[in-house]
Amino acid sequence: MTVETVIYSYLAICGAVIIFNIASVFVLRGKERGLHLRTAFMKELIENCIADIDSGGEPDESHLSFLEKKLRHISYLTAFDEALKELKKENEEDPEKYLKAINPVFEKLMGYYTSGRDDIKITYFAYVVSEYGVITGHATRTMLKYLFRLLDAPSIYCRENALHAIYSSGDTDAVLKALKIIDKSSQFHHSKLLYDGMYNFCGNNHQLIEGLLENFDQFSLNMQTAILDYIRFSSGDYCEEIFAKLTDEGTDDEIRFSCIRYFGKYPYNPAYPLILNLAEDDGQRRWEYAAIASQSLASYPTEHSIEILKENLRSREWHVRFNAAQSLEKMGLSYIDLQDVFDGDDRFAREMLQYRFDCRELEKGGRPA
Repeated sequence: MTVETVIYSYLAICGAVIIFNIASVFVLRGKERGLHLRTAFMKELIENCIADIDSGGEPDESHLSFLEKKLRHISYLTAFDEALKELKKENEEDPEKYLKAINPVFEKLMGYYTSGRDDIKITYFAYVVSEYGVITGHATRTMLKYLFRLLDAPSIYCRENALHAIYSSGDTDAVLKALKIIDKSSQFHHSKLLYDGMYNFCGNNHQLIEGLLENFDQFSLNMQTAILDYIRFSSGDYCEEIFAKLTDEGTDDEIRFSCIRYFGKYPYNPAYPLILNLAEDDGQRRWEYAAIASQSLASYPTEHSIEILKENLRSREWHVRFNAAQSLEKMGLSYIDLQDVFDGDDRFAREMLQYRFDCRELEKGGRPA
């Protein structure tokens, strides 16, 4: 092969790439223009329907039939999504009453999208259902049945969107059933996604928490820790129930760790002696007990707590020392209060405490000492 042939081949390839890029730009612009036109059309259609609803009417059959047919195509579902976003910015209530009026359409669409369709399309449809609260307050058994089908999907995005759609229903029993399905599924679902998702529940949170506690033993360890984390960030009204789990010697360590964290957020006097005992690193228990209990002692600023935390500054475990120093700093103690540590012979204890005090000064806008 001559040099000229190589050069001409290279130029041909470059030319083909340039032509491909130019064609791609035109295609993308065409798609964007098409989306813009469809969005404007859908928005006008929805606004006309809302006007009819405001005047006491209901969406006519032709409107419902049109939606049922067109929203089976992702291009129109995307335009529908964009139109609702624009309407939501203009008036929060308009999309809500409109979606309530066209509820039967979504029941039929759920049957269509959950019948072995492409995962990406199913995931996007579930997102639309959850994002706009399509089934909030008026979820039918059929709708929930369709959403339950998606909870064992291989795609985590699909499962998450289906879960969020079920949270948006405000139905406690449906959420409990959904969590049990997820828990028994062969697909891994991270606990953080679970307890973060529960915050989106649109119903009565206390009713949901009570249901979760009643069914607690039916869940796996991973789900139980997610439930306790959700309760910890939601309410301090369940100290008795959480204390019962903490004092049960048969409770798994991970569950007890979550219980200790709960009492670090919500001080509970009956739990204090036990937390104090667990904070003592006696070498017989897992070091995590001392670390987590040391963190929780920040909510119990007593002389006894301070003494235990000072002792934990000498721990061999970095996390125990760090949490002890953090708790002492959170108690608002000064350098003078902890002079015995700073003047002591344990360099690691001094440095850890100094680090936390420096952080406090920086957060205040001052300079480290």
